[in-house]
Amino acid sequence: MATQTFQVRVDARIPWQTTDISVQEGDRLRIEVPNPSLPNVNHPKPWPWGPNCDPDGNRSDEEPRFKWDDAIAPDLFVFALVGRIGESGTPFFVGSSFDQPASASGYLYLSYNDGVNFNDNSGYWDVLVTVEPSCPGGGCWNDEEGKCAYNYSGADAKAYASIYKGAYNPNPHFCVYRYPDSTDNPCGAPSGASDCANFVSQALLYGGLPLTNDWYAEERIDTSQWAGAEDTAGLPSYLRWLVSGAPNDRSVDIRTNGQVWVDRANTGRTIANLDWVFSHGSQDPNNQTIIEAVGAALWAEGIRVGDVLYATEDGLEHVALIVAWGPFVTTWNEIYNMNTAALPMQRDSSNPVPYVIDHGNHVLSADPKPQDWAAGPKPYYALRWAPPEETSPGNFGERGNANSAAQPPWGFIHIPSIVLFPLEQLRESWFTDKSEIVG
Repeated sequence: MATQTFQVRVDARIPWQTTDISVQEGDRLRIEVPNPSLPNVNHPKPWPWGPNCDPDGNRSDEEPRFKWDDAIAPDLFVFALVGRIGESGTPFFVGSSFDQPASASGYLYLSYNDGVNFNDNSGYWDVLVTVEPSCPGGGCWNDEEGKCAYNYSGADAKAYASIYKGAYNPNPHFCVYRYPDSTDNPCGAPSGASDCANFVSQALLYGGLPLTNDWYAEERIDTSQWAGAEDTAGLPSYLRWLVSGAPNDRSVDIRTNGQVWVDRANTGRTIANLDWVFSHGSQDPNNQTIIEAVGAALWAEGIRVGDVLYATEDGLEHVALIVAWGPFVTTWNEIYNMNTAALPMQRDSSNPVPYVIDHGNHVLSADPKPQDWAAGPKPYYALRWAPPEETSPGNFGERGNANSAAQPPWGFIHIPSIVLFPLEQLRESWFTDKSEIVG
């Protein structure tokens, strides 16, 4: 699939001349007559002694343009270049230059807009027709790569995550998975999927990523295509193959190529100290020097707000969205009392480590629930132990629950500002503008 350009001669004696050019609805269709000006002796004449006519219907005798009920396109200027898509398509005005999305799918027809008798016409127009494939979901065709390009905004993904902080404020357009209170689920009983990937997927969609054939949700329809982070046999496509090597391999890859997901054959790069810092039982995860060094390494590798954190424990088990860079802290109380809205998107010496927001299920499970989190989970410190199910203010050293699904080693998925997808992988959206999915 690529942009294609054709040269067609439109003979004034042939009504609705087939071009054998197939277009799909939404394709960008550009039609141009390279030399449209009068006088031009090759331009069509409506009768042997008549004037030459340019593609816009202007005449060499300077008589005004008009419309004619007997013309093959009676609502358009007579003696002009007109087109239609398909044998019964609605005629449209082409003129000397046309550049619009195709309104239908089918073969392109072009014609001189005359009446019932074409036999006494003469002349022709040489026409260039360019067909550029359309991209669902607001993408732009990249002819050099032969793929659809989409702009991804980490700031937009952060804004979405901040609005719908997981369990306490679910978006009614989407299903909610595996929460204790199933009344929060607009689709009925929760499915077997985990909500962390669902929550991150929603933020990525709002950030600008398109729906694909194997990464999508439909409005208020229960689907696990983009959920289930702990299911290593059926990961959502943007997370697939992110655990490098065997399931128990603790290495952490930094993914920087132009796709959201990576083929297992491309193992990416490894930040050397991440593995030994966060492998179980190796180094003290509270060591400020090590933590800040890792933060600096992540920043140098391009990890930014809007990227994805994932945790591995015998496979991929948890995901969250990076929403800010913040300070090194030593107690959960500092996070509870932190003005998280003020956390910056940039890293500096006072904000050296990444913070994330996830679906917040650990807060729902907490008993008693921390009052400071009553409006939804705050960001937590991405380079420390994630809060276990029973969350309470205290020292980070108390967070050593080995059964916590969201513990190190961490990995990070970098999503470039422009991502490319093959056209055949893309899926039409069930909404026309992403603002429609913000309740």
